[in-house]
Amino acid sequence: MTLKGQLLLVLPLGLVLVFGCGTTKNPNAPASVSGKVTYNGNPVTGGTITFHSKEGRASTIGINAEGSYSTSDIPVGEMVVTVETESANPSATKMGNYPGAKGKAPTTGEREGNKGAMMSPRPPGAGGGGGGYVKIPAKYADKDKSTLRETLSPGTQVKDINLTD
Repeated sequence: MTLKGQLLLVLPLGLVLVFGCGTTKNPNAPASVSGKVTYNGNPVTGGTITFHSKEGRASTIGINAEGSYSTSDIPVGEMVVTVETESANPSATKMGNYPGAKGKAPTTGEREGNKGAMMSPRPPGAGGGGGGYVKIPAKYADKDKSTLRETLSPGTQVKDINLTD
């Protein structure tokens, strides 16, 4: 076999090794997201943050006493973000005055997301957050009125949410 013939056999193999062995990120891989929620520069110390996908899926995460949140296995893509703090308001939960309440406080089963629930199920241990109640503008709790948007990518990322009047 001639040198030219050998090169014709080896060249395609070399190209496969150089270009074909790379890893491709899966665009549908889940994201892990964490961050801090603030209102006018101060931590929001209770409530929940929800990421709403265009496909209608929602991922709700509790906000802890330091104003932080963290979750994994959340879908990637463009999200509408809502934040509610009324679940951390002691007087609102007694009166049933929180988003989706329908005039009465939820039972334990309703809080856990059973059929007929009047509020979104909470993640385990969320409980409306661990800190005090911080009143925020109502628009942030409404998916149709919230101006908060985030794009989640595969992998770990930090998304701080800064609320203002």
